[in-house]
Amino acid sequence: MKKIALVICIFFSLSNVNSLSEVSSLLDAGIGDYKKGQYTFAINNLKKFIQTANENADKPKAYYYLSLSYYYTENYKMALNNFNALISKFRISSYAPVACFWIGLIYQNLKEWEDAEEAFLKYVSLYPRTDLTERAYFAAANSQIELEKYAEAEKGLKTIIEKYKKSDKFEEASVLYAYVLMKNGKIDEADKLLNEWIVKLGKTGENFKYRDRFWLYAAENKLNAKDYDSAKILLKKIDSYSKGSLSSDIALLRLSQIEEKLGNSKESKEYLIRLSSEYPLSKYNIDSTLSMGISEYNKDNFADSIVFFRQTIDSIDKNIALQKNNKPEVKRLNDLKISSYYYLAESYNKINETDKAISTHFEIINNGGNFFNESFLKLLEIYLSENKIIEAKKLIDKYEDKILNSADADKYLIYRAKIEFLEGKHSESLKSIEKIKNKNAFFQIIAKIKSNNYIKQGKYNEALSTLTDVFTQTPYTDKPQTAYEIAALYFNNRDYENAVKYYDIIKTYSKDSKSAEDKALSVKSDYIAGLSYMQLKDYKKGIETLKKIQNAVGFDTADTEIQKILNKSFYYVGWLYYKTSNFLDSAKNFGTASLLDIEPALKKDSFLMEAWSYFSNKDFQAAAQKFENIYKSFYPDEIGVKAYFQMGKCYENLKKTDKSLEVYNKIYKEFPDSPYKESAAFELIKYNLSVKNINETNALINALYSMNPDSTFYYKSLLIQAETFMSLNRYSEAFSNYSFYLKKTKDRENLDIIYYWAGYSAYQIKDDISSLEYLNILIDGYKNSNFFLDALLLQQTIYNRTGDLVKEKETINRILVAEKSPDKIQKYINRLDEIKLIESGLSKEEAELVLKSKSGKIEDLYALALFYYNRGEKERAAAIFKDITDKDKERLGARANNILGNIELDKNAYEEAARIYLKTATAFVPDADAAGEALYKAAYCYFKLDKPKLTQTLVDKLKKDFAGSEWALKGIEIEKRILK
Repeated sequence: MKKIALVICIFFSLSNVNSLSEVSSLLDAGIGDYKKGQYTFAINNLKKFIQTANENADKPKAYYYLSLSYYYTENYKMALNNFNALISKFRISSYAPVACFWIGLIYQNLKEWEDAEEAFLKYVSLYPRTDLTERAYFAAANSQIELEKYAEAEKGLKTIIEKYKKSDKFEEASVLYAYVLMKNGKIDEADKLLNEWIVKLGKTGENFKYRDRFWLYAAENKLNAKDYDSAKILLKKIDSYSKGSLSSDIALLRLSQIEEKLGNSKESKEYLIRLSSEYPLSKYNIDSTLSMGISEYNKDNFADSIVFFRQTIDSIDKNIALQKNNKPEVKRLNDLKISSYYYLAESYNKINETDKAISTHFEIINNGGNFFNESFLKLLEIYLSENKIIEAKKLIDKYEDKILNSADADKYLIYRAKIEFLEGKHSESLKSIEKIKNKNAFFQIIAKIKSNNYIKQGKYNEALSTLTDVFTQTPYTDKPQTAYEIAALYFNNRDYENAVKYYDIIKTYSKDSKSAEDKALSVKSDYIAGLSYMQLKDYKKGIETLKKIQNAVGFDTADTEIQKILNKSFYYVGWLYYKTSNFLDSAKNFGTASLLDIEPALKKDSFLMEAWSYFSNKDFQAAAQKFENIYKSFYPDEIGVKAYFQMGKCYENLKKTDKSLEVYNKIYKEFPDSPYKESAAFELIKYNLSVKNINETNALINALYSMNPDSTFYYKSLLIQAETFMSLNRYSEAFSNYSFYLKKTKDRENLDIIYYWAGYSAYQIKDDISSLEYLNILIDGYKNSNFFLDALLLQQTIYNRTGDLVKEKETINRILVAEKSPDKIQKYINRLDEIKLIESGLSKEEAELVLKSKSGKIEDLYALALFYYNRGEKERAAAIFKDITDKDKERLGARANNILGNIELDKNAYEEAARIYLKTATAFVPDADAAGEALYKAAYCYFKLDKPKLTQTLVDKLKKDFAGSEWALKGIEIEKRILK
């Protein structure tokens, strides 16, 4: 049995041994036996020592080694008893803390994880600063992980990695910390930690024991984010530099799964074969068998996939029996088993063995866990296909509540509506459809079910309305050729509304004929109408109309003209989908058009727009591949360079900065005559600014100027560079860029923004003249600008700073017209009043206080009164303080009352001053300081009035109620003077 053991070095202070008595010889012999690994002898000698020795300092030592001897003979019960005896009898012994730790290890060996957790947590609580504390944290976390208490484990592991960075457990604690963060759903935190370690590991992770786990956990996160390339890199590191590690087998499994997802079946299978041959005892060989089955299933080899899935299930059943005490592994195996059942059922269904499919799906249904919804819906599908309505109803009756409360409720309601339709319950069927929440996701099938129900109910108008997007109404036919020619004339004359009008007439009079001539006329009419709708920006109708051509005409048509129309319809439908932001369908149609025989210009545009559609759909990986194909096919044609440039933009969006820079650098350096050279230079400038590479940026901007001094990219570069300077607080350089731009640019758009930032950057470098110049241009010339008010506010700030009160007043009056916020309007009205007061001779501080005091707020009145009091205008201050004491009986009223007392005290009017001070304590609710001050100063007044008893009474109260305060200490000084 593998034991959890720990080498612990302990330095004890031993008592002096007076003589080698027989008893002490037993102790020495027992410890000697223990060190030789002769645990049975050690136990006998140490037990004798404990039984015969008197209580002395060596007895805890004997208990300690006796417990360890039992531990190493795997007699955990006796080890636990003796460690507990040691702790209870010799609690203050230096052996007690270590014994407490060993108790936790014993519980871990017994897999009694809750007791182990309790023991280690008790250790860190009692002994927070020992050599074993970090190990106790770690052992507690391990126990908590076994108990699936991941939140608690996270706290303990975090303590280790924050406080014990030099610990030999630091690496292991870090990898476990990443694991529990993932378990707790803190993926971003886990990623950050793992990325730090991956950098630390370097290429090979040499000398790092747990490198495989760091790579594996990081790969798992990449897989979940569908970043397969990054996941492969990490997993291959395990395969290359950490073979035979605990992660080697699962790394091969994951690599296989990635290749399968990417459609690389051959590579996927090779990894699975390696897993089986290199790690024959790996538990993931079961997963390997399942993956092989899925691979065969995806290739429609259902007979082979069935063999693999059954083999997987058999292997899982055997392993569950062997692993019954390993709950996490049993759970994992059960999840795999359910997955195997699902794919097995679908394999049976694919080869029409529906009875076996049904029974297998019921294995999942009865389990009630993963794949329940999928199997439930598949059973309904099978029952409907075989018209087994009774069986379907039984299934619904049993599980409807559960499926309705799931994410697949809408899918279920569609099946229920179908069943109700077949039962003739048309109103119920329509009600089921109305309960579907995400109707857009199932638009077509909903329309079909609803129309079928409406038809059965005789509600033909509702049925027609429902099917307008699905079916084309068969129109009457009369004079179709003439109407077509008129429509064509309108189209060529760009009168698209009348073209559409005559298209409707064509359909009204078209003959219900299947002749080739009528079909051709219908196709040509649809083509003109579709393009007319496109010009009128009625994109939905345009799609519907052109789609009719694709539905009506086959690629094997003998009519060359119709074939060309059909081919071009894919190109224009692609544009229509693109206009409606349905980029996926747009890409499909442009892709089809690029393969057909159409005009060269349209063909080139189809290639380009297919790639653009993927780009607009933010599928930058697919877009990059398409742009690369265009580049290889058309370079040195300009479309090739354009595609290559866009490939760089794709890499930029994919965060593959190195690849995007490679593209831009190649265009910039190797395509000297291409108009995209400026674009590439601009992209390089943006990148260098983003990394604050100012020197390289300057070189590129100068080069851009040399290429084309009037280039819009050059001026855009100046602005972006100026923004960077602003972010770096390099306002002087920012101002230089903005002012140069304003002097040189021919672009007259958004100049108000530039004027503002030019003014702002000049303000920051205290160039008020330049700042006001640009702000005035903005204020006078761009009254509707979003920066108009900001410019006024900055202008007011400058005049305030320079003390130009006249100009500041003018600016504030303009602000009051532009500002909408009542609070801000009041702020500037107050400032105008403040300026008037300053102009009347008040200082800025007094003016501010006077204005604030008009609010009537006690704190503002108090501040003004205090200002006058401190300036020596005591009578003026006293009037305000008196007003405060009348209005406020709280803290400030009490303080104001004290200052009134101070004024009387300054006059030596001790009787009046004492009366006022005592009023603070009786008529107000003062804070401690004001109350203490009032008592002290009242006592002082009575002292000056030679009234020692009253003085002493107040001092006693002061000492009692405000002991230790400044005023109590001063009161004691008065008391001393009374005694003298």
